[in-house]
Amino acid sequence: MKRVRSSDEDQNLGQNDRESERESRSMTMTKVPDAMDPKQPHGAGSHSLLPPEFMEILAPSFQVGLGTGLLGVFTGAVSGIVRSPTPVLFSLASGVQWFTLGSSYYASRMVLDRSLGGRDNLTGMQKVESSTIAGGVSGMLGGMMRGPRNVLPGMVVFSMLGAGGQAVANTVDPSAWKNIGNRFLSSKWSPVTPISDEDYKKILEEKLLKVEAELAILDDNIKTLRASEQQSSHETQESRSTAPRGDSP
Repeated sequence: MKRVRSSDEDQNLGQNDRESERESRSMTMTKVPDAMDPKQPHGAGSHSLLPPEFMEILAPSFQVGLGTGLLGVFTGAVSGIVRSPTPVLFSLASGVQWFTLGSSYYASRMVLDRSLGGRDNLTGMQKVESSTIAGGVSGMLGGMMRGPRNVLPGMVVFSMLGAGGQAVANTVDPSAWKNIGNRFLSSKWSPVTPISDEDYKKILEEKLLKVEAELAILDDNIKTLRASEQQSSHETQESRSTAPRGDSP
């Protein structure tokens, strides 16, 4: 005899099917690879666009390039007023060229210094060699921007500049550059004056005392104004109360 299922049995079977489907979905979600987990440490399953070693070279090189580029814009504007009918375009082109020279030189020198063991571990001759090669690279790029004929002269000139500048820098004590900067800042021609941390602290304390004194004066003025307002309002009320009333009609 064939047994007919009741509606309650159908509901139980449907509920069991839904629970089994949920369990299968949860198991599938737990099998997702760890590479998609945002809490996973860097490098285990995801990779950044630029390696950190490259960023350590790119960031300071870009900063040096910005400095040289701004200097190039300024010099290009001055010379463009005299030599070119379009000084704005001339200054912009000069800024781009100087940016390329400065950033490429600094990046090339950092790469060479790291390959030789670090800037602090190099001898004077190794620093000269690194600066010479970096100057040649920057001169090559700068010459390519001005035309193929300027590549070789640019490499030669900037290699000599890099070697000569580094040779002079090797003969000077690093602390001497700091002393020269301090002397210039301390001179009367300097628009700024170097101060120590203690002097700066004293200046801030003096300014704080002035601000506190001004606040105290403002508080006294406010109290005086409030007292005068209260006195004037009190006098007004007394004058109204003592004023003679008119005869009633």
